Amino acid sequence: MRKKAPSGSSERLTKKHWAAIAGIAAFCLAIIACRDMLRAVRCRRLLAAAGAPAEREAWALRLADCGRAAIPHLRSLLQDADPDIRLAAVLAAERVPDAEVEPWLIARASDDDAGVREAAFSALARIASPTITEALADLLFDADEDRAMQSAHALAEAARTEAWAALRRALREHPSPRVRAQAIELIAAALALNAAPEVLSALDDADLVDRPTLTQQQQRRTAEQASAAISRQLGGEGAWTLDAFTPRPVCGYAADALAQWTGQIVAFDPADAATVEHARRTWRTLLDARTPPSSTRP
Repeated sequence: MRKKAPSGSSERLTKKHWAAIAGIAAFCLAIIACRDMLRAVRCRRLLAAAGAPAEREAWALRLADCGRAAIPHLRSLLQDADPDIRLAAVLAAERVPDAEVEPWLIARASDDDAGVREAAFSALARIASPTITEALADLLFDADEDRAMQSAHALAEAARTEAWAALRRALREHPSPRVRAQAIELIAAALALNAAPEVLSALDDADLVDRPTLTQQQQRRTAEQASAAISRQLGGEGAWTLDAFTPRPVCGYAADALAQWTGQIVAFDPADAATVEHARRTWRTLLDARTPPSSTRP
């Protein structure tokens, strides 16, 4: 005779096992969450007490490692009265992949402290979510020229399609010649050739750029650092002096971009419509001949 299997005993045993496993898993998750919360509290306390920038940065990174447990602490740290603390909090917030921190980082892009603003724009460029790209596009038209140019750089670094569209709009519509020139420099450097119509249109933009763009400021700093390094190697001899900034019209930046893209310099006078139109046609023909559609960038 066949022996009957115990009715439902195996199934009941399996359900009990799964219930026990689920309970143990929930307990472990609670322990991990509690551990992260305690770590976050400790990291925040030590970050706030740190004196040296390297020490603050180290604790900021450890705070970021706590994941979501760090979020409540980041919210208050990003509003701390001490700009050094806010700067460290920006470094931490960038490394917490949660949409909840994005509005706080966007707010730091308008911080009173220049170092915090710079760190915030760098963080926003690297995160580059749709929400952030939209916020940067708004900041691109900020009344403060320096903030607008930082936003332009962040958009170019993000390299999203919407970011290039915002830069093209700035080139067409921004009231500041300096920001329009900055947009041209970024578009040219990124080989964003789909923006060629806007750059060609700027050939009759005779508004004067009276101060260096952010790109030019960065290039100047790099040159000064190189000069200082060479001078030190030569025992204090051989350093060069950089020329003072010379104001120039926006159309000069457009001409530089077109010459860079085509390898051809075309002379024109922005006050003479005929020469402007000749230069525009010439560069447009060169771009059409030398730039296959597949090589253009958004």
